[in-house]
Amino acid sequence: RKINKNATDSGNNASYINSIDYKRRIALGIAPRLGYVFGNNMLYAKPGIEISKDKATAVISAAPAGGTASSTTVSQSKRNIVLAPAVGYEKALGSLLLRTEYTYNRGKKMGINSNSAPVTASTNVSYNDHRFAVGAAYKF
Repeated sequence: RKINKNATDSGNNASYINSIDYKRRIALGIAPRLGYVFGNNMLYAKPGIEISKDKATAVISAAPAGGTASSTTVSQSKRNIVLAPAVGYEKALGSLLLRTEYTYNRGKKMGINSNSAPVTASTNVSYNDHRFAVGAAYKF
C-alpha cells in the first residue's frame, strides 16, 4: 500500500512530499473456533492473534526555500502482535461443509523518522485489514 503526504518542515523552511510504502509480510496466527451448533448449522467466533514483521519505507523529497531539491529514504521494520477476531457461519450438507467468515485486524501504528537532510520528518502509519472468506471442506 502506498501513501503520499504533502507537508511543510517549518524548522528548515521547506515543503516536502513523504511517499510511504507499507508492506505487511507473512503473518502467522492462531484462532480457536468457539461455536454454537443448531441442526446442520454452526455460528462461531474466533478470538485470534496474528504476528507479523511489517516494514514501512518512506521516500522524502524536499525543495528548501532557495535551495536545491533533494530526497532521502528511511525505513522502519517492526514485529506486530495484534488481535484478529473473526465471526463465521458453517453449513453441513452431508459430508460437504460450506463456510463463510469475516475477520478484522486493526493493525498497529509504526513510526518513521527522518533526522537528516533534506528535512526532519516524523510520520505514523498503520493499516486496517478486513477479510471476508468463503470456503468448502469435505468430511471423510
